[in-house]
Amino acid sequence: YSITEEMVTPQDTDFDPNSMLALRFVQKDWSGGQGQGIFKDRNKYAWGQNIETSEPGCIRPGYIISTSAADEIVEIFGLAIADDGGVYTTQTTAAANATANDMTLLPATPATNDAYYIGHATQTFSQITLKIGQSGAGTWTITWEYYNGSAWAALTVILNGLNHFRAATGWREQSFTIPADWAITSVNSISGYWVRGRVSAYTSITTQPLGTQCRVAMNCMWLNGNSPTALYNSKVLSQSSSAMLVSTGVHIYFHQYINNLSRLSQATTDVSGVLQFIDYNGVIYAARGASTAYAYSTDGDTWTNTTLTDTNANGFLVCPNPAGTQDVLWKFKTPNEVKFTTDGRVGGVQWSSANYVGDTSANIINMMLLNDRLLVGRTDNLFYLDSDGGIHSVNEDIKQVTDVWNFKYTTKWMGALYYSLWSDIGEMTSAYEINTISPWKEYEDFQKVLGVQGWRRCTGLAACNDSLFAIYTEGASNYVLFRAKVIDGKWVWHPIINLGNNSCQTLAAGLPIAGNQYLWLGYGTQIKVVSLRGFPYRVFGTHSNSLSGYVVTGFWDGGYPQADKLIQSVITRAINLSATQTISIDYMKDQETSWTSLISAVTTNGIVETYLTTAITFKKISFKITLASDNGSTAFPTLEHFQVNGVLKPEVSRMHECT
Repeated sequence: YSITEEMVTPQDTDFDPNSMLALRFVQKDWSGGQGQGIFKDRNKYAWGQNIETSEPGCIRPGYIISTSAADEIVEIFGLAIADDGGVYTTQTTAAANATANDMTLLPATPATNDAYYIGHATQTFSQITLKIGQSGAGTWTITWEYYNGSAWAALTVILNGLNHFRAATGWREQSFTIPADWAITSVNSISGYWVRGRVSAYTSITTQPLGTQCRVAMNCMWLNGNSPTALYNSKVLSQSSSAMLVSTGVHIYFHQYINNLSRLSQATTDVSGVLQFIDYNGVIYAARGASTAYAYSTDGDTWTNTTLTDTNANGFLVCPNPAGTQDVLWKFKTPNEVKFTTDGRVGGVQWSSANYVGDTSANIINMMLLNDRLLVGRTDNLFYLDSDGGIHSVNEDIKQVTDVWNFKYTTKWMGALYYSLWSDIGEMTSAYEINTISPWKEYEDFQKVLGVQGWRRCTGLAACNDSLFAIYTEGASNYVLFRAKVIDGKWVWHPIINLGNNSCQTLAAGLPIAGNQYLWLGYGTQIKVVSLRGFPYRVFGTHSNSLSGYVVTGFWDGGYPQADKLIQSVITRAINLSATQTISIDYMKDQETSWTSLISAVTTNGIVETYLTTAITFKKISFKITLASDNGSTAFPTLEHFQVNGVLKPEVSRMHECT
């Protein structure tokens, strides 16, 4: 009787005996984008965060948005007080309304130290934009000052557009450097950041200067502490300057592009609760919900509430009437009512009789147009309305994912319609074929392992040039702007800008400015504008690379899903590494749900092979590659080649021989 042992290779049905047991995981291109849960395509990965992967042949920390930018401006109505010999008159209301000449910039007979105060309760600002109603005439000097915590001090004036209140009538600008020691103080018992135009010398006056309106401008698109809820690229406004309208639910802002500054101006008329804008026949309409009258405007600045019999709308759409003879303005009102008119203004044409889409158990969320077909999206279904008023169900499967976010965000691109749908994006082609797409379309294995279903949601859609753009939440509060393209018949998704925890629930493509296309998006209580010229995309103003970003590979089984494998070494090729510019590698294998360090952080440029002190045994494995930097604006680590070497784990075969 004898016993012998032999090391043999596990025999999977697809095992190649000439493979010599060697296994290599190699990835040196990530430009195929994210969404691959199982490693198949060598240029794709599972997901990433704060990472730039769209340039072939490397990965590096991604782009983040700074909180302010020198070439972004928002103008909002601030505080205003007239000082006549120590007698203060608050004129904040006068500064915000359109009444002509109700701001007394100087007394009828000024004296030295008379002043006009302009401020904001909580924010510093760099510019005053004043509408002069009556130009002053006479001889006097205005000195502009701020409060530094102990005394009034001179401002460093950049542009003296008010010319001592003697500037010509119309909108005029006074800009200055924001002082580092600017302090809050009270004027006439009103607290805020104040500047004043003080009479420092006086000789004579023949015409008293008067103002009509006044806004203060801040060097970021800060929206009075309110988050943007609607963005709209208005062709009505594009006839004059720019085209973008912004609503925060409290105020409306309209966009201008003046003196190379991207500027939002708060509308004279306060319009709250705006859910959606639309253009129709030279008029902009603003929907405000099922219980509040919609408003309209021709300039984005002054707005009027309708007085037609039916005054309420949750949203609008312009498309042909049922007879197909002309474009009309459609509106919907929750829960299930749609109507149309040819003029929704005061004294216009009353709305048509209602069509009711479905029952009242679910709300209409949006209306859309595809190939002259009027589509109505509800939380629980998609319908279309035919020319005879008939209602037809298009996608009953939506009942399985009933959600208030379904159809909230829509856009058209390359002849197809795209809309938010649960955690995915719905696609309806020009042939009315329905599909779903998302950055996680092939992500099922990670979802099963990590239990992350429902942790992401589309919160914005826009189309621009050759790309589709989407805002997605990742986790509870992280917002990411994705770019999607179709290359060789496949969707390619890249996370191009990370917004962190700055909420973004609105996204729109703006009109080209000087030949450049821009993407507008919400950013907490601000608006950010992304230039789409060239690569990398530039945030209008400033951006930087993240101090840390990572990419996660799809699960890899070496081609032998049932066999045990061993990892023996890791090879990297990188540039811009140092003691503070590093690359770290973690792994997660089989049914594990947390990451474990694979090797020490790599700090050496070029090709580096690191041998494991203990081989890692696995059946399937995923790698997390983290790139960390100590300076996101000047240097960042870049990985060009990642390789893991291993073998199929030999097994012991014991043979018993009896004689």
